[in-house]
Amino acid sequence: MHDRELIKNEIDILPDYILEKLQEFILFQKFNHRQNLIKEVNTDDLIGASMSSVDFWDNPDDEVWDNV
Repeated sequence: MHDRELIKNEIDILPDYILEKLQEFILFQKFNHRQNLIKEVNTDDLIGASMSSVDFWDNPDDEVWDNV
């Protein structure tokens, strides 16, 4: 929380023309953060689907194939 307060204090002393660029940068960072969250969810979904598609092979009858 300390960082947030420091940033707010710095923003208060910036001239208006710099605030526009700062706002663009903040929006860019928010977009990147959302994209990374979406990628993480998609990756987790793919891993889950992959594991569920091979789970049926993990049984005593198929143990002879475990090291192939």
